[in-house]
Amino acid sequence: MAQCKLTPREFISNTFSPQIAAVCTSAADATCQKNNLSFVELLQPFCKLNTEGHFKDPQGNIITVRNLRLSIQDVNAHPPESSIARKMLNEAVSSAMCERTTVIRIGTVDLDIPLSVPWFEAWREMFLSVQFPSDHEFTRHFLACMIIVSTADDNPLDKVQVMGSQLHQSIPGKLPKWFNNNALRYYILIHDALLDDKIKAETVFTEMKNIYGANNCFLLQMNSRPPGQIDDNSHLPDPWSQFLIKRTELSSGSEQNSSPRTPADTGGVSAMPNEVTTESEKSSQAGTPVVPQNNTLVSPDVADTISLSSEMSEPSNVQLEVGQEAVSVTIHPLSPENDKLHNISSTTNIKAHIATNSPINANVWADSPNYIAAQHGARLSTQDLERLRSLITEFCLKSLLPYVEKQIGLLNDVISNKKGVSRSLFSATRRLFGTNKPGAPGSAPLNAVIYTAESSELQLRRLGDLCFIFGHYSLAYQAYHSAKRDFAGDQAWLYYAGALEMAGLSAFMQGEMNRKTIEYMDDAILTYSNSCKMPQFATRATLLSAECLKGRGLYGEAAKQLIRMTSEDSDLRSALLLEQAAYCFIGPKMMRKYAFHAVLAGHRFSKAGQRKHSLRCYQQAYQVYNNRGWSLAEDHIHFTIGRQAASLKQVQESVKAFEKLLNANSKQPAPQQAAFLREFLHIHNLLLQEDATNNQELPVLPLPLIDSNNVKVLYGHLCESTEDSISASHVSLDDEDTDDVRWSKMEEILITEAQGTQPMIFKPSIILYSSISNNTVKPNAVLNEPVHFSIELHNPLHISLPLSNVTLLWSFTSVNNTITNEISVLETSPESELVDTQVIDSIMLHPVCKRRIVLSLTPKQVGQVKVLGLKYNMSNPVHATLDPPVMNPTIFVAGKRLFEIKGPKLKNVKEKPGIQIYAVDYRLEMNVIKKAPYIQIHFSKLSSEMFCGEIQKVEVTLKNIGNAPLTNIYVTSVNAKLFSLGNEDTLDEHSLKKSNKAVTKILLPSDKNNILNVGDVHKMPLWIQAPHKKGSHRLDLLFYYENVDSESIPRHRLCRHTWHLEVLDSIQIRATASRSAVFKDTLPTLNMKMSVKNMNQIHDTITNEISILAVSCQSDTWSIFRSSVLPSNIIVHPQEIFHLLFKLQKKFDNTAIFSNVSLIEDNKSDEISEVAYPFMNFVQKRYILPLDIHENAADMQLQLQEINQKDNDPLLNTMMMNSALIVRWKNKIIENGCVVRQAIGQHHIDMKYLNQVYKYPKEMQVEQSEYCGRLKIFGPDRNIPDLSTTHNKEQFVGIDLQTNATMFCKNVITFSLSHLRQGEHNFRENRLCIIPVTMYIQNHLQSKIDVRINTVGTSSDTQLPSIKTQLYSPHASTNFRYICHSAINCCIESLAQNTIKLQAILSAPGTYNLAARIEVSVKIVNNREFIPQEWNMESICIMKNAAV
Repeated sequence: MAQCKLTPREFISNTFSPQIAAVCTSAADATCQKNNLSFVELLQPFCKLNTEGHFKDPQGNIITVRNLRLSIQDVNAHPPESSIARKMLNEAVSSAMCERTTVIRIGTVDLDIPLSVPWFEAWREMFLSVQFPSDHEFTRHFLACMIIVSTADDNPLDKVQVMGSQLHQSIPGKLPKWFNNNALRYYILIHDALLDDKIKAETVFTEMKNIYGANNCFLLQMNSRPPGQIDDNSHLPDPWSQFLIKRTELSSGSEQNSSPRTPADTGGVSAMPNEVTTESEKSSQAGTPVVPQNNTLVSPDVADTISLSSEMSEPSNVQLEVGQEAVSVTIHPLSPENDKLHNISSTTNIKAHIATNSPINANVWADSPNYIAAQHGARLSTQDLERLRSLITEFCLKSLLPYVEKQIGLLNDVISNKKGVSRSLFSATRRLFGTNKPGAPGSAPLNAVIYTAESSELQLRRLGDLCFIFGHYSLAYQAYHSAKRDFAGDQAWLYYAGALEMAGLSAFMQGEMNRKTIEYMDDAILTYSNSCKMPQFATRATLLSAECLKGRGLYGEAAKQLIRMTSEDSDLRSALLLEQAAYCFIGPKMMRKYAFHAVLAGHRFSKAGQRKHSLRCYQQAYQVYNNRGWSLAEDHIHFTIGRQAASLKQVQESVKAFEKLLNANSKQPAPQQAAFLREFLHIHNLLLQEDATNNQELPVLPLPLIDSNNVKVLYGHLCESTEDSISASHVSLDDEDTDDVRWSKMEEILITEAQGTQPMIFKPSIILYSSISNNTVKPNAVLNEPVHFSIELHNPLHISLPLSNVTLLWSFTSVNNTITNEISVLETSPESELVDTQVIDSIMLHPVCKRRIVLSLTPKQVGQVKVLGLKYNMSNPVHATLDPPVMNPTIFVAGKRLFEIKGPKLKNVKEKPGIQIYAVDYRLEMNVIKKAPYIQIHFSKLSSEMFCGEIQKVEVTLKNIGNAPLTNIYVTSVNAKLFSLGNEDTLDEHSLKKSNKAVTKILLPSDKNNILNVGDVHKMPLWIQAPHKKGSHRLDLLFYYENVDSESIPRHRLCRHTWHLEVLDSIQIRATASRSAVFKDTLPTLNMKMSVKNMNQIHDTITNEISILAVSCQSDTWSIFRSSVLPSNIIVHPQEIFHLLFKLQKKFDNTAIFSNVSLIEDNKSDEISEVAYPFMNFVQKRYILPLDIHENAADMQLQLQEINQKDNDPLLNTMMMNSALIVRWKNKIIENGCVVRQAIGQHHIDMKYLNQVYKYPKEMQVEQSEYCGRLKIFGPDRNIPDLSTTHNKEQFVGIDLQTNATMFCKNVITFSLSHLRQGEHNFRENRLCIIPVTMYIQNHLQSKIDVRINTVGTSSDTQLPSIKTQLYSPHASTNFRYICHSAINCCIESLAQNTIKLQAILSAPGTYNLAARIEVSVKIVNNREFIPQEWNMESICIMKNAAV
């Protein structure tokens, strides 16, 4: 979890390691430089003590020292200038990265975070190393000094004395600073094994030990390996590289231009950036520490001199307040105050630094242009390395630790002697009455208290620091705890904060950390920051405290302290601390706080110029914010990632980030989206420039959005209508119901008719491929025939999106290879010869809109074509350049959007790995075939507003625009009786042929052998009849044609056309036929009563005048002729009803089945010929039922056969008429007195039975509402007819007649009486008047019948019938008798007549109905009983009395 490599204890121990100075002669340094290392660098890998050391505390307890690490520095080492220090810190962070990550799961989110944080550790180590010694603490002061001479020197012992004497010189307030005036001196004699005299070395070393002691001297023999000798360990890693490069390497690939690249770039390193005012006094022989002082130290053979002394300088004249002591005011090189004061650094110090050994080794400056990888320690043998380890071990065990033990004892004695003695009355008064809180009002300024070197407070601090450095934490805690009380009493807040800091650390290191010691660290940080205004020490305390808190598992407290130290003065420091705070929130699983602080850290990294780390932090935070619905936060992260990745030359990563900004759910305002788009286009252009050599593939652009499943594909040409004609509508890309079942049914009927048999497995042809069509079979495209694609583009942004050069992206596969047009296709390139692709020059997608475009491609060669997607150029909108653009606003990016089509989910398939649960979808793939016909159909204009039954003529033009001839053209419709081609089978007027076929074959000219070749044109008339129902209708025509080659694929093709008609009312016909009673000496006759109603409404401006042109009858039995009362030139106005009476006479010869009665005058008879149309074709087709999508073709054929079957029952034939009445009319539409249009049409009525009323069109049946029923008032109402039971009576009459045979038997014959109608008789002379009556009987059956005639009142007691007449009033009398024959039996042949003679006797004058007493019964063959006949007739005879 982004852990540091060092544990908290190791980190604290290394931070406060013993500081050892080193000074060497030039000869000694030259001996070391043979290994490309200085003496200090030579010792760096061996500075850690691998054995345990021991010393005794003042109480005699043995303290064990483990893992002691020395910090050895050149005595001339200076902290860098502020600017150089910042560069070093920046470089330390930028050069460290961690590629290894680990995954931590919090809830449902997997966080991918670094395993370690080497950049933070490098910055932390560099931050602590660039600090200079401060006077309020002694942990950074030199505790000892190594004096190194070489046997190559002229007089090594004299050099040691000279260098030792220079250590006695000092300048107040200058570096180096020493822990005390008795700093340990350790003398090292370097002996070059190959060059120097060994005897001389041993002699010098013996004298050195005699003078300085054996424990304080060491003979270091080195360079034992001859030059050029290869050691067996040469393949091992260089142990010095990590210590050298870690401090000085500047990565050549770094994006940090602010970091120094060479030592010359640094311009030198200054001395301490501020003056230190101190008061120095002579120390006692007990080794009382002094205030550190500084001068530059070089070897005696160098012209420049250094003054670093262990002696006390004379006290300076400083006016101090009583009880106050001088204290140094220290400014950190990274402090903002340092920039104001860095001019105090003297030129002399800079020159001295350049003249001496620089802390930056030019041999390891990795990115220097002249850098040559140097081998370190090449002259050192294995024994030499062991001697280096022994040097450190002997120095620590024999010299340093005994020295530390002695110093601890001395300091403890001095402190014990001075304990409890107040330094002054003023100091005691301040402790009693002063405030003990740092930063309180009235507190002393930072430098108001100045301590002398002999003060017990500083000696307590020295004791605590010495114990802490060497691991005696309990004694250190006691010293710090005592010192902090004294510092608080003196209001020396800087010293107080330092004591609190070290007390808290001591408690942690001895494992006794509690809430009180945690508060110590917290108070120290606040005091450093607020009261002392020294953020560098507050930062150090925060780093140490955070490690302690994290070591105790207090991640929340650690994060709180880290966040508190963030400020505006240092972006790099704030970024690192915020990142560490973010990692602290992972432990408690505070995921959102982790992400938020990671974003803050990324922002501060960006401000600090650390783009790599900024990018990493934002990427880590995005793992939490992803798919959380926080779109604005995601946009900020993506935008920053894109910017940072682009600056790091990670253009691909930048493009991915900017792509996510252009999403459909963006809630950004339009200007911000425009900025996102500009950035995206700019970065994408950079990416394309990088990949300029590899342009084989276009990038996938995020916009516009495409719903791939809604892509529609239409094969074939798109015909455009002209002013004079309209093209067949066929299938439009805008149609939604192209796969309607009715088209499939019509196609099945056409195939059955054309091929003669019904297909065993019928698969309907797919004209338009879409998401609702069956796309499991790969479609076929024809060579040089376009394929159209309808694609919906969606712009979800609030800005316009300009696109240009939009075209389809395809791949063509042949036997040899696969070629795509992803690269630009030139007109002369081979790709252009494969597929011709349509290009749309420019499209402007408006904000938040969807726009459907149509693109086409035309295959030029046989093979397989697959459409992959769209390719286009995307650019900035013109108006989106209000903000300062980051790019040329006219720039564009060429890219693509790929189609991703998923077929429908398969049924009954379980979701398992490796199991395909979605069907294949081949709508974007096609097989290119060589030849196929394609018919183009044009129609002349048809009025979209028609009247019921109106007939219009349309000119049809058929043209074969394919590349193969066609034949066998058929056409059908959902309602085939509404159209006629006129070239159907010739009608014979002498025969009745009912056309039941819904399919009509189009006959091509005989000279063309029924083949329409490529480019041929065929024209023909087409008559369309409007439906007989008012409202909106559609008339669908489906044309079918075949390829001449019967083996071709596809075998047939289709063409659709749809008319949308608005049908208005025209006329309604009502007709009924009944037998005529007059048939003596003539053929049987029927009376046809007909009424015509103009159903149009009355309008003010528009008038519809309907003229009845003719009435025709289609019948095998009856022919129509005019009646004596039939007028001509009949005009029916709106809502008028005109009644007509016709006569129908029975046929006995082979006359025409059509008979006609013209209702216009002879001089206008040419009007019918002017509007001649195949009206008989529409009459024939009246039996074709509309296509029922729920029935198949076979069921429809059976239904038609049932309709056409004739009724052979003789009883039915008596009442059957089987005739059709055709009414032809003409309508004049008059508007404002002008005839706007004339329409012709026809209506027909099928009249099957006599004495029945027929209407056409039938009236709409409205369902009765529950509130409009008949009011029921009294009693039962079963005898009162209900409208709900009678309004449909006429509709079911035919069915009742067929089921009730008794009714037919009662109408077998008709009869009439012939007698004297009016006469006179003298009843006085003769009381009885006899009138002869002749009875005529007509048999209507096809068989012989027996007839019985009974006269009522002679031999029977039958009650006279109650017959009422409507002709006379009062009613005709029935008081008469028939004489001679009371019952007459006779036999009548089929369809024959018979005559019966009767005599009626009258007893008084009056009016008599002679038909009243005649009862006729008929017995049909095979029947046993006579059935009375229902023939209601009246035969009136008026007899007057002649005597009157």
